[in-house]
Amino acid sequence: MEREQQLKLKIATLEEHSQAITERLNGLLTHLAVVARANETP
Repeated sequence: MEREQQLKLKIATLEEHSQAITERLNGLLTHLAVVARANETP
């Protein structure tokens, strides 16, 4: 039972990290799109 609780906690932690990474990546992609558009204008 204790092992199951430990694994559930680790899964929850990994899911939180995954969400944070996804949000960071989306922010970077948005920034990249803005910079790319700025470089296209003469």
